[in-house]
Amino acid sequence: MRSRGTRWGASDAETSGRGGSKHLPPHGSTYTPFVRVELTIPPTSLLASLRSHRVGFQDPGVFSDTERYAVAFHTPSGPCALTLTPKSRTEIDVELEGSEHIESLLPAICGAADDPERLLPLTAHLPRLHSLVRRHRLVRMPAVPWRYEIAVGIVLQQRVDFDGAAASYATLLKRHGTRAPGRFGLMLLPTQEQLGQLPSHAFRALGIDGQRERALRSLLSSDAIEAPDAASARERLGRLSGFGPWTIESIAGLAYGDPDAVPTGDYWLPHLVSHALHGKARSSDEEMLSYLEPFRPQRMRLIRVLYGAGFSAQRFGPKRPRGPHEGLQR
Repeated sequence: MRSRGTRWGASDAETSGRGGSKHLPPHGSTYTPFVRVELTIPPTSLLASLRSHRVGFQDPGVFSDTERYAVAFHTPSGPCALTLTPKSRTEIDVELEGSEHIESLLPAICGAADDPERLLPLTAHLPRLHSLVRRHRLVRMPAVPWRYEIAVGIVLQQRVDFDGAAASYATLLKRHGTRAPGRFGLMLLPTQEQLGQLPSHAFRALGIDGQRERALRSLLSSDAIEAPDAASARERLGRLSGFGPWTIESIAGLAYGDPDAVPTGDYWLPHLVSHALHGKARSSDEEMLSYLEPFRPQRMRLIRVLYGAGFSAQRFGPKRPRGPHEGLQR
């Protein structure tokens, strides 16, 4: 089933209780295109598949609970709000407001082009790991159109703890973003042009240091996030100042759904992988890559399975600040 129409902005009486009746838009509101679709996809654990796209629990650009996932993002034709409500493993109720051209991307957003079962034969000789992979075989790695938002969130996680990066991201949206269409009161990240116009002192007020600011400005002045696939995104991102392997591979995995992306340079990830696969408490990037090699080209998928199953690196002694790259488990 598919329906089409218009709605007035989510700052109307429906969400704020102000501005008039249910039938007339409040003064100053604008109409946005509205499409509702019932989508049929391969069996998918949709909410688990999208969970890692949220930049912390206070992300103002995302609403997520046990029933639905809503996200606000920019598109070439304007702001968009997308709400996905799984009715079953294969039936998704979709509400799309603002940018109708996203409709053609809905199957990919729900992971229909991804095949999570490709990891199963690579683990067949390891019974315990194979059983774990089977339990998570409906978690997909979707390719999504909110690549800009993902890229900014990942850059902010460079060299700081995740909670600090998430706080900076949330404050950025609240202080400099705009209200998204839709009924959840979501906020939009400033556009690339708007974010690029912020002065340095505005970034410092958000807790963003000069090095991450420079990386952001490098991203904002490029067309890297317009790359059509993970391979070309890697090539374009690799030319940018402040973009190393962790940042590039994290974007390839989260935004483009590359199941083989491996973010090296992470403080905790090598320890997690070695502990989960070999019972070894501490490791290095080199050892981690050797442990993951048998699972190529599904290494990122395996990492997500390990995180989803609750594995973590063993901690010793006084608590250290979390590494800058814990976005994969969020």
